[in-house]
Amino acid sequence: MQRENGRTMDRLASPAPPPARLLTVAWAAIVAAVWFGLFVPSMRPGIDGSSDLDGYFFPKYVYGSETLLSGELPLWNPYELCGTPFVGASQPAVFYPPRLILFALMPPTAALHVFMLVHYVLLGVGVFLALRALDLDWPGASLGAIVVTFQPFIFNPYTPHWLAGFTWLPYVVAAFVRTLERPSVRPGLGLAASGTLSYFQSSGCSSLLVPSARGMLRPWGEERWSLSRPRWRSWR
Repeated sequence: MQRENGRTMDRLASPAPPPARLLTVAWAAIVAAVWFGLFVPSMRPGIDGSSDLDGYFFPKYVYGSETLLSGELPLWNPYELCGTPFVGASQPAVFYPPRLILFALMPPTAALHVFMLVHYVLLGVGVFLALRALDLDWPGASLGAIVVTFQPFIFNPYTPHWLAGFTWLPYVVAAFVRTLERPSVRPGLGLAASGTLSYFQSSGCSSLLVPSARGMLRPWGEERWSLSRPRWRSWR
């Protein structure tokens, strides 16, 4: 009870956040300005095929989408080595919903730009929500969103699989915290949806993100809910 009262007083003392819609629009404008002003002019895809983007991910995204739109399931990739499994490989993300929708509705190059922009915007929003769920004030959560999104490992135009896989991790964290604090359908559905999207975009690196987050949050969850442990044990 004292801890909850302390958290309530801290929130009352913190500055009121701007409207959520205003923050989201401002964040989208910042991401678009950095993307088109910094990265797009410096990108040189297709010159020598040396980058992972134009030599690996982009062709697979296009091939997977074109094959599905033709009514076939892309089980096999005949263009790599002597042929390799396609659906069975994780990095092409054949059934990842955002990739499916964008590459089905738009030309490939435009779809790739929108794919990257949407995920950078979603990542920043997710980090903000996760940090707010962990009791940071909105200025600290905003700074955290900027730092996480623009750090070199993530803000890299040549590794869309890392970006897409990492995007849903903060939503998992935020939904997990809200589910513990106030169990209800909404945070539970958020946890299920974010975990499912992360699974569909799983790769060798990003597939470990959700289990890692769960492991990191376990001590925090046990400490926060230590007072209710005796009641849980009584049910056994």
